[in-house]
Amino acid sequence: MTKAIFSKDHKYTVEQLKKARLEAGLDQAEVAKLLDKT
Repeated sequence: MTKAIFSKDHKYTVEQLKKARLEAGLDQAEVAKLLDKT
């Protein structure tokens, strides 16, 4: 895996995380709160 943040692997991972978040009915702020990152 390359170190580039815009690699295909990175893009795929971000897309999968977003898909899972949306399927769970959560927005980014709610996920951050659940992860205690706010």
